[in-house]
Amino acid sequence: MKKIFFLLLFAPILVKAQFNKGDVFLGGNISGAYSHSAPTGNDNGSNGQRYTGTSYTLSPTIGFFTSQRFALGGNIQYGRSSSDSKNDTNRQENHTATGSVSVLGRYFFPFNEKFSFALTGNIFYARSKSDSEYSGPNFYQQNTNKSYSMGVVIKPTFLYFPSTRWGFEASIGSLQFVHDQSFTTHSKSDEFSTTLGTLSLGLAYYFRKSQP
Repeated sequence: MKKIFFLLLFAPILVKAQFNKGDVFLGGNISGAYSHSAPTGNDNGSNGQRYTGTSYTLSPTIGFFTSQRFALGGNIQYGRSSSDSKNDTNRQENHTATGSVSVLGRYFFPFNEKFSFALTGNIFYARSKSDSEYSGPNFYQQNTNKSYSMGVVIKPTFLYFPSTRWGFEASIGSLQFVHDQSFTTHSKSDEFSTTLGTLSLGLAYYFRKSQP
């Protein structure tokens, strides 16, 4: 009985490898986020402050397996974000467009032939343009800022394989370090952060070599 329990406990470790050296995957993901806040009926000190923010990102990816558990590849990414903050007298709107290229590495922890967990790391370089508008009863101001950023992002990724060729993946949150520098103001910043509310969904097609 103990032997049976031991085999069941370690079954994910004993399953046949999902991938082989030389396999290739081609796919991409779509991510998005939305946030909104508004004063409640009892919030008399907020001056009617309201905020709405939206963002989305498109990211095609290619990867090459260098072993049964590790893949090395790259991706390109394009994203846009918008925010609108206003109260009873003033308003601020921001619109940002970003494009980037990155090198990625992904290490897989297979549970069985259908499910797997992976850690995905990206080293990236990005360029962005931001337009901001500030308005009030007696003023209006518009600013444009162009900048670049580079950094490292690590994401936990869950994968499901309905067939040997297709795979669905989902990532929730990330851990990242980003260096940012403005071409317009020449300001610099370094930031270490986590994002827990961003959901990323992906689909990939796997070109598998014949099993040995």
